[in-house]
Amino acid sequence: MKEIDVLKTLQAEFETYQVPCILRRPEEDAKVQIPILTTLHRPMGKSLEEVMGEYYFFPVSVEESEGYYFTLMLTISEELTAETYTIFSAASGILNFYLPFGAFVLNRKTKVLAFKHTVVIPAAYETEKAYELVDKVVGGALDIVEHYIDILGDMEKGKATFEDFMEIFSEPDLEGE
Repeated sequence: MKEIDVLKTLQAEFETYQVPCILRRPEEDAKVQIPILTTLHRPMGKSLEEVMGEYYFFPVSVEESEGYYFTLMLTISEELTAETYTIFSAASGILNFYLPFGAFVLNRKTKVLAFKHTVVIPAAYETEKAYELVDKVVGGALDIVEHYIDILGDMEKGKATFEDFMEIFSEPDLEGE
């Protein structure tokens, strides 16, 4: 598998959907140490939010014979305040319990709320098979973010409370009480 070829194929796929993206490489951009595909996914949710995506590979072992970690990071906010950080800490803990994969993560220093997921791709995979796995993982991650972005955005803007968020997980009243 050639990880750069997987990233190029992913870039081409995004471009067919008019997703702005750039493949940054260390030989062309001194700010990156590994190739990173950076995207701007929009519009997402009813409020048409923009979500920055970053997609990259790391070797699993020093010899690179075992495989690669494919990681995606979908940044939802880069403006967390002390108050929203506290709210999102609790909310992400609850969300992460129910997610099929990946996790909502926070970084107090950079004020970021993001969705992050990593999957191991065996080195024995051909590029096409590796891309098929990457494509499924990316699609699933984008679906998860799309599903929760409205309530998270409303909470960040003060339009929804933590109690509103918790209603997502309440049991429906089947008896109409």
